[in-house]
Amino acid sequence: MIQAQKADSPFEKQAADAFKAASKIEFAFCRLNQIQSHFISHLACGKHHALLLTSSGFVYSFGQAEYGQLGHSKDEDLKEPTIIL
Repeated sequence: MIQAQKADSPFEKQAADAFKAASKIEFAFCRLNQIQSHFISHLACGKHHALLLTSSGFVYSFGQAEYGQLGHSKDEDLKEPTIIL
């Protein structure tokens, strides 16, 4: 676990508080029905999306698609992993 050191100046305290806030990670677990028969070899996560690479070479994405980061032709948010063709 990474911990911020004691801050001596107001600037150091502000920087330490910002580091603590930025280092918080939230997880939500769910059953991924579309890929339950695949082995996930790599996972890449953004703030609001994720990409999964299977051991057989297929790439899936899900999450928010506001800027096209899911790799699909439409900008729809996806709640379940969808293969990128």
